Amino acid sequence: MALESGGHSLAGGLGALHLATVSDTRDPEGRGRVRVRLAALDVELWAPLLVASAGNGYGVACLPKNGEIVAVGFVGPDLPLVLGSLWSGGAPPQDGADPAEERYSVKTPAGTELRFDDADGPQLLIETPAGQRVLVTDGEGGQVRIEVGGNSITVDSDSIALQASSEVTVNAGQVKVSAGMLSVEAGMSKFSGVVKCDTLISNAVVSSSYTPGAGNIW
Repeated sequence: MALESGGHSLAGGLGALHLATVSDTRDPEGRGRVRVRLAALDVELWAPLLVASAGNGYGVACLPKNGEIVAVGFVGPDLPLVLGSLWSGGAPPQDGADPAEERYSVKTPAGTELRFDDADGPQLLIETPAGQRVLVTDGEGGQVRIEVGGNSITVDSDSIALQASSEVTVNAGQVKVSAGMLSVEAGMSKFSGVVKCDTLISNAVVSSSYTPGAGNIW
């Protein structure tokens, strides 16, 4: 059945693309539709979105926000489709949009951003409004860097670096470290329980008690 407004069929006015404003995204039928107001016809209707993938329980879910300007097309007089959103003078694109087509970004209204940068790297950046970052780059052999406040983990083709401004805590049933050499630089190293080693070389031993073993009598 053709869409109607005020008792009159809209079929004659639906032969072209229309600009519309999103007025509601809570589809009462749970079909992922949005309600839009067609600017030229002054009518509101529910319309599904054209997305990259849409299947049973999977797909690309990215509903426009209320107030966004969208383009609406019609497959027939009773089947409108939201084809996409449009930036405008009152709603310009985010900083990641690059006229040189070397930077691409997806940014949520709250400010969380996914940015692809082919100019410097290439690289992939995930960043929150508070400045927490995950950076993946192909430059200089490749690198993955996670930043939270003053702390960071950096993984590249040669090494893994862990930087903490205050404390690093490792909790595990068992921790194994295997290396040609292990170097620990600290003003004091503290161990609780028993420390067992095959060979101990020390310039000095300071202890409140000492129990010598066989061949180890002082």
